[in-house]
Amino acid sequence: MPPYVHQDGSERAGRLELRTTLVVLFVALIVNFLPQDLQLATAERLRGTVLLPFLALQEGLVDAQARAEEASVLQARIDSLTAVVMGRTTLEEENRRLRGLLQLDARDGWEWQAVKVLRAGQPDQEGTLMVDAGLLQRVREGAPLVTREGLAGVIIEPSPGMSTGIDWTHPDFRASAMTLDGLHYGIVRSDAGIFRETRLLLEGLPYSAVLDSGTVVVTSGMGTVIPRGLPIGRVLEDAGAEGEWRKTYWLQPFVEARSLTLGLVGLEGGIPQEDDLSDWQEGGFLRAEERAAREEALADTLRMLRDSLALLRGAGRGGVEGIR
Repeated sequence: MPPYVHQDGSERAGRLELRTTLVVLFVALIVNFLPQDLQLATAERLRGTVLLPFLALQEGLVDAQARAEEASVLQARIDSLTAVVMGRTTLEEENRRLRGLLQLDARDGWEWQAVKVLRAGQPDQEGTLMVDAGLLQRVREGAPLVTREGLAGVIIEPSPGMSTGIDWTHPDFRASAMTLDGLHYGIVRSDAGIFRETRLLLEGLPYSAVLDSGTVVVTSGMGTVIPRGLPIGRVLEDAGAEGEWRKTYWLQPFVEARSLTLGLVGLEGGIPQEDDLSDWQEGGFLRAEERAAREEALADTLRMLRDSLALLRGAGRGGVEGIR
């Protein structure tokens, strides 16, 4: 009776493997009894013919492994350098903000508390924040939260050691405002756009009011504890009319709410209501990125002047030595 053969020919494949194994063993036995010189010559021929593709493949695998290890080392170095650069950039930005806050804190007649700003991180609390100062530090409801760029938000619920506040992106944010020249007054509030982007809207202006793009808008100090003269934003464009008597304008805020990590909170009894815009007027009404770009350009200019002065001094010394 003939043996059973599977459709995939597994029995035939097994016989072929057995024959191949026997042939290899037979060749190995023959080579083992050959003289040493003949063995070396045979091995050399095998390496140059039959084994050449396998040796080339092995060499390629070794090279690929070495390149992969070098790439891993280089990637680790790049990651380390990136982390160092990013850390340095973050420290420089934080130092720049702290210097600006110190300048504001040092103004005469104003009393502020430096605070760290914490976010709740919950989807239903967008625009809500916490600061590490409260009633014990004389922080009261409605106190302004400011940065070097201007008004960032207000405190809505102070507690003994912490306080809850909102930034200008919160739907409940309101601030009485005026143009920098004091000619037009209105209310600034947040407004959610069609694509959920948050913008500032200046409303309640007389229908006859015409504001040019770039007009600076500051707090008016009317009706709340927010002092007069805190920068809010600049006019972008006309947002249309409210009925037949009022006009509205879109504003570009000076403060970037998403990057708010440090600030100053006004303390009870330490915030005068009169105009005091000297600190902002000296540095200009700018957003954080605009101020950073200006400072970088100024630093580049100072470096160029320093290098030019060094070249002039070197040329002057060379001329004097030539005369001597």
